[in-house]
Amino acid sequence: IQLTLIGDRTILATVFDERTTIGMVRLYAKEASEKLTKIFDEIKVREVDGSSDLGQEFTDSAKTQLDSFFDEK
Repeated sequence: IQLTLIGDRTILATVFDERTTIGMVRLYAKEASEKLTKIFDEIKVREVDGSSDLGQEFTDSAKTQLDSFFDEK
């Protein structure tokens, strides 16, 4: 398992087996980390200026779908 800190509060966990070298995992984790950091920075900007508002209907629908997906039976 390779753990990579992304931004202020996100951890990227990469699980791999013996067929993969740690060097390759670190290389791809670094690349993914850089791309995700840019995405998270863009999200922060949108939150500040209000352009990320998807609407209450979308929020309610997403919450319902997530609740349904993780519902334990």
